[in-house]
Amino acid sequence: MHLETALFQYIYGMNRRFSHLVCIFLIVLNYSCDKKETTSPKVTIVNDAKRALLLQQADSVYTLANELLFTERNYQEANAQYQRADSLYQKIDHVPGVIVAKVYQARSLEKQYQPVEVFKTSIFDAMDYAKNADTYIFEMGVLYQAIANVYVHESKPLEWRTYLLRALHVYEHPSNANHILKQEKLCKVYQDLSYVEARLYNNNKAIAYAKKSLEIALENGINPRFAYTHLLTLYERQQDHEKTAALFKEIQQKGYFKNAPLFNLHDLYSKKANYYLDIEEFDLAIATLDTLQTAFSTSKYKDHYMDWYIANNIANAHFQKGDYKKVISIISDMQIDPKYLEAKPDKNAMDMLLISRSHYRLGNYPAAEKKLQQAINYHFFAPENTATFHDTISIDRAYRKNTILAMELFTKAKIARDAFKEGYGEQYFKTALHTYKQLHALIKVLGARSNEDAFISETEFVEVYENLLLLSHSLWESEQGANSFFEALAICDESKAIHVLNELKEIHSSQLFKNIPKELLEQETLLRGKSDSIAIYQGSFVDKTVQLERDGIVNAFEEVKNRLKDEFPSYYELKYGAEKDIKSVIENNYEGYNLVEFFYGKEHIFIFNKNGAISHFDKVLITEDLTNAIEFVSSAIQSPTTSDFKEASEFLYAHLLKKYMDPSKRMAVILDGKLQVIPFESLWVSSSKNKGRYLLEETTISRLNSIKQCFVDSQKTNNALALAPFASYSNATNEMLINSEEEATQIQKLFGGVLKINEQANKQTFLENASNFSIIHLATHSQVNKKNPLKSTIYFSDVNQAIGYNPHLEIEELYSMNLSSNLVTLSSCETGVGKEVRGKGVMSISNAFNYAGAAATVMSLWKVPDKETMQIMTSFYEHLDKGAPKDLALRNAKLAYLENTEDELLRHPYYWSGFVLSGDSSPIVTSTPKTTYLWWLLGILMLVGFGWAGYKRAKKAS
Repeated sequence: MHLETALFQYIYGMNRRFSHLVCIFLIVLNYSCDKKETTSPKVTIVNDAKRALLLQQADSVYTLANELLFTERNYQEANAQYQRADSLYQKIDHVPGVIVAKVYQARSLEKQYQPVEVFKTSIFDAMDYAKNADTYIFEMGVLYQAIANVYVHESKPLEWRTYLLRALHVYEHPSNANHILKQEKLCKVYQDLSYVEARLYNNNKAIAYAKKSLEIALENGINPRFAYTHLLTLYERQQDHEKTAALFKEIQQKGYFKNAPLFNLHDLYSKKANYYLDIEEFDLAIATLDTLQTAFSTSKYKDHYMDWYIANNIANAHFQKGDYKKVISIISDMQIDPKYLEAKPDKNAMDMLLISRSHYRLGNYPAAEKKLQQAINYHFFAPENTATFHDTISIDRAYRKNTILAMELFTKAKIARDAFKEGYGEQYFKTALHTYKQLHALIKVLGARSNEDAFISETEFVEVYENLLLLSHSLWESEQGANSFFEALAICDESKAIHVLNELKEIHSSQLFKNIPKELLEQETLLRGKSDSIAIYQGSFVDKTVQLERDGIVNAFEEVKNRLKDEFPSYYELKYGAEKDIKSVIENNYEGYNLVEFFYGKEHIFIFNKNGAISHFDKVLITEDLTNAIEFVSSAIQSPTTSDFKEASEFLYAHLLKKYMDPSKRMAVILDGKLQVIPFESLWVSSSKNKGRYLLEETTISRLNSIKQCFVDSQKTNNALALAPFASYSNATNEMLINSEEEATQIQKLFGGVLKINEQANKQTFLENASNFSIIHLATHSQVNKKNPLKSTIYFSDVNQAIGYNPHLEIEELYSMNLSSNLVTLSSCETGVGKEVRGKGVMSISNAFNYAGAAATVMSLWKVPDKETMQIMTSFYEHLDKGAPKDLALRNAKLAYLENTEDELLRHPYYWSGFVLSGDSSPIVTSTPKTTYLWWLLGILMLVGFGWAGYKRAKKAS
């Protein structure tokens, strides 16, 4: 085709001014032709000569548009010229030209920062126009890449990958073997495939694709800088220091970054400095950053932000090295620079924070306190500034609530805590506790924002909440008051939801909450930001008009929140559920329960117990013996060949649970960290009365994701949707589950509803029917992605599924569903394990189903054999059918299994304890209870009896 080959190269290689004249001449010529055509209606057929001329004109306009887009960066004019080229190509039905003209229309709109809804229109117009085109024309690959880019913006990595693979298939077709742009396009496709696999946490695939992209670049003279820096990123993610070092050596030897643009140098040297910091080669990191600083200072590029950014990184490198005096010197020199006064407050705040931390490390508490208070004051207007370190602050009145303020509060709390430990007085204890509480309040704000990235690291999370609970425990020990107990319990419980929100930031909110109107989410985001910003203006120093305007914003935000609460309660609970009073929640929802909640820290496990009038708040030191016992039991109960687990199991029971036992009540536990993979009913208990038995035989235990967990009442009849995709079918990924059909059939017989087997048990069936049933039973396989649990998968039948359609359910998709179910059971392998993080439930399938509207879930923590699964599940549903509460029904099913299993090896916890109930344990009440039918039957029998007796008496009398 002309536009992608000789003509493009010829015209684009001309003198720019001359090429413009040629293009303008051809455009004018085309206008005159258009005019003649309108005045000469007899011309209805485009002959070969006219077609060639129109094609030449279209190519010229397209070339001009390319120069405007890629060289002059005049995106608005480029878009106009692409539209002109598109029109010309359509006149002669030149499909390749129409495709690329529409694709680059989209590119020019994207460069103008238009939303994806705007620029994707022309891309899908091109797809529609090309529906009858040759599948393997080169431009179809260009179109597939453009569609993939749409899915990048929409945070749909699976679709992104699908269309990249389609583009790859086109480019590698024999008909495109000699295309001039083939290698360049292949290089980009492989690089993008690497990006998407990295996004899906498939690091090995990502590295393989990145290597392929680099290989193509090096073999074909294509700029390899982006390929190198991306491969470096992947090696750093895997902490593969050996390969990272080798790649840096290769880059230096081959000189690919010599005379590179500044943005390429910045990427390379930043990664190199981070690598040296990771391996604690601090001097090399500093030298690398110094080189980068010199490159920027000697270039024509002048931007104070970059000056500040590099200097701040150098100061941070010195901080990690432990040269705190140098840090103070660097930042002090920066502050002398007149340009520094132009810097934004956030930068000043970060510098003050770094100086404060340096003084803190040097043991100079007064200087550390002074600089830190200056940093914090950047987040408040002058009337709200705090004068001294110990003055109380209120997060509600901060007008910049961001992660920088979180770091400042984190540092202030640590300074106050350490000063108290070193004997500086009770005032420092109060300041530390108050500051940690304010930090908790800020973290909740950051979590509730729908447009934030992940806002706290796992290490910071543990340190913040462990120290806050340590201080709260000290207060509880001295006061033993109800207020201090419930306040600490609320903080512990809210930390679970915070971890949910932090992890959900890995997926864009528009991808997660698609069942909520987009305009409502946008309105929430806008009003949330405005409400945060104006909260400080509540004093008398503003005039009445301004105050009324701000009151209007606050009221509007409350209206939006109330609408979310009414229409989307799960979303509201996730974002704003912390507003509920935990004491009231316990009194209203868990009267008669024995509640035990855990927080797993770095050095301590905190245990809260609320059982009627009894309140316990304890801390347990994490010793080596305790750690070993937890890890051994976690492993042993998942291995049916390991029999010596009882001693370690009893050790755990004695240290973590025995104190809180009350066999007269059902127990609900909120687990955390490494404790989550241990089903507590499998713990071994011995006493003088017996040789020992499982805790299952002592009491009933269920799980909660948090005490404040939201349960949506089902308004549906209690029919079941039972799916068994692998009843008599297997594929490369999943084996046949030969007992699953019988299992699902028995459940459908008990509760009625819909039963789907094999190819009928597909994802579409689930999506279309799940919201209509109170009970959902999935007798299938699943796989937990331990690096990114949102990408965990529930497998459905993939028979006869369309190309490009993902036949399996990823957990993130549940955040766009409305179930309102009493119970969801995943009778499959590994569903509950999730990521071993604090507050988990967080990324587990249980929590996602709970958000979608499932009051309770039953899942397996590991792969349980098919036969034993069928026995326990069938028994569980039989007990439910008789009206037993869910937790008691599951317990009875497990007890029945143990009682009916004579083989001691098959009594191992591996076979029965993996199934755990999470959530609402209340019974499933059928719409017409069986007792009702019994009374009707009894009544009928009595009427028949009376009738028969009357008949006999009448006959006898006659």
